[in-house]
Order: sequence, then structure tokens, then C-alpha cells
Amino acid sequence: MNSIVLIPTTFVSPILDKCINSVLSSDYSGDIVVASCYKEAESVISISDRVRFSYHPYNVGLDPSHAIIENAIMALDKEYDYIVLLHNDAILPKTWYSKMCEAWSRMGDKAWCVTIPSITHNKEHIKSYYTDYVYNNSYEDIIKTFKSIEVTVPVCANTPEQLFGLGIDVWMSGNTGRLSACSSIPYKLYKDCIVKYGGENFIVSELFILRDAIRDKRWAVWINTDPVMHFQGGSSLAPVNTIGNAHAYCYKKFYDYYGYDLEHLFTIWCGMVTIKHRVEITQAINEGRLGDIDYIFDEAEELLANRDCSKCWGLGVCRCKGNINRIGWDQRTLTTAELNYIEKLKSTIWCNHNKE
Repeated sequence: MNSIVLIPTTFVSPILDKCINSVLSSDYSGDIVVASCYKEAESVISISDRVRFSYHPYNVGLDPSHAIIENAIMALDKEYDYIVLLHNDAILPKTWYSKMCEAWSRMGDKAWCVTIPSITHNKEHIKSYYTDYVYNNSYEDIIKTFKSIEVTVPVCANTPEQLFGLGIDVWMSGNTGRLSACSSIPYKLYKDCIVKYGGENFIVSELFILRDAIRDKRWAVWINTDPVMHFQGGSSLAPVNTIGNAHAYCYKKFYDYYGYDLEHLFTIWCGMVTIKHRVEITQAINEGRLGDIDYIFDEAEELLANRDCSKCWGLGVCRCKGNINRIGWDQRTLTTAELNYIEKLKSTIWCNHNKE
């Protein structure tokens, strides 16, 4: 399989070197492209002749990190079967690529993404000495330590004896159907999305691919392998964080294109449909009966077209009820109890974008 690992970065630090070396020492034998808006990051090419650097200056009006992935993909000097997107603060196990290849050979064009599970850990929750520990110890030692710390979030919902499972999205409070810290997407699919929808914002690209994937009946599947150690570590170079502006831009662009709020897509696909059908999805994919579950996409399309919040499974699931007036498809008047609950939700991940 002809693949390339793409690592977008907005910093230079030992954790980035650790990430690159974990790829080099794994069962992946291809090239690595480190893409950055900082020329200083070019120092990574000294690690190995398999490492290339792709420099992309600031985009006017946007955080410099927002289009790194898209710019790097469009600048590749040849075509690939798959782009493997890897976070710059992730450490890979020794074996992962062979299983990813097996997954693509079995899924074919019925997948838009094959990803490996990850364990995400935020350095803000742990003592400072742990950063040095990550730099200086092996994957095997690190994973033992990560698993023993209470704040670790495992991002995997696989059955051990099966190749395929559905991942849990750590950024969306247990929802499913999207990416992890190490994901592979067909090169042509990603490139076509950039050309069709614009490549100025990586958040836009991923979510437009997801929406097209539902239309085209493609799955995001996770493979049962040792997890990526996703250490959200510190950096010595990093821009001012304007990720909120990127989210706001993404919401507006999605609404302008489809006529409904992005939260409706999250609720229907990531929070309702894939969770409701998780067992039958996993069984059918592992047994090669992909056509048997196409009706799940049809169900999602019907719910997306309806745009009626009353179809959602209550405020604990519906991510857009707090925005009913803003998104312009109000179907009913919220009760006092619901309004009070929404106020509480505004301090959680469900409604964080309201603050932007």
C-alpha cells in the first residue's frame, strides 16, 4: 500500500522528535512529511533521510495551523493511496501499519477513514516531571504509566477478538464516528474535498468529508491494535491559540453550504445513529456484510433532512437545542426546565462554541 505519514506541527520540542522516531521504529517503512508554518521545524529532517519538511507560511486572517494539512497534501510531489494523519504529540506502538493495510484491503471504498485507537493524556492534569518521563522512556513503559493515571481517557471501543470496532471520540464526550490521533484517509478523497470545499481550514475539511461519507455510505472504522499514546505535551514554539475562531468559521461555512447547523450532524450521526447501531455495525463490518447495514445511512439522511430537534434523544444527546433560535429551524418552545438545563450545559463541551 502506497502511503505517506503527515505530521502537522506548530511547535518544535522533544515530544515531536519522540513522535517521529516512533514512526521510524514501527512497521511503517515509507516517508514522513512534517508540515509547519515555522521554518525552525525544518530541523526534524536531521532525524532521518525518510523525514521531509513542508513549509507553509501564515494564511492571512487565520491561525497559521489551520491549513497546514491541506497545504501539505496539495504540495505532495506524487499521488498516494492513503494519507496517514498523525498528531505531533503522539507516540506509536511498534506494530500498527500492517493492521491498517489489512483494514483498508477489507473495507475498500466502504470506508472514509481507518484509524487506530488512542489514549489521550493532558499534561495540565499531571505533575511536570512526567513530561521528562515521556521523553526518556519506551512506549511499553509509558503505556503502563498512562493506564494507571486516573485522568487518562481511553479512546477505543473494540472487541478484542475482532479487527474492527467503533472508536469513541474524546473531543465529543463519548460520541463516535470520527477520527483519532492517528488516522488514515484516502489521498484522492481528501484532495477532492480540498478542491471542492476549500482548504483554508482543517476543521472544515474533516467535517465536509464526514458529511459526504454519509451520503456515499462510507464508514469511519477503528482497528483493534495497541493504542497511540496521545500526549498533549508542551511546546517551545506555538502560536496564539485561536482555535475558537476556527470553530466559528467552520460552523458558518457548514451552515452556508448545507442550510443547517453543524451540531445537528454531530447529534444525528456521532451521538445517535452510530451509538444506537453500534453492535450491528461492528458485527457486519467484521463479517464482511457491509451492504446489510446501508440502511443505517438512510436512517441518518432522513433524520438530517428532517431537522427537527424533537427527534433527538433529549438534551443529554442533542448538541444543538441550546442554539435553536440561532440556527433557524425552531420546532417548538423550550420549557423552563430545558432552558435552565441549557444554561448549565453552556459550561460543558456540548455548548462551548456558543462562547465564541
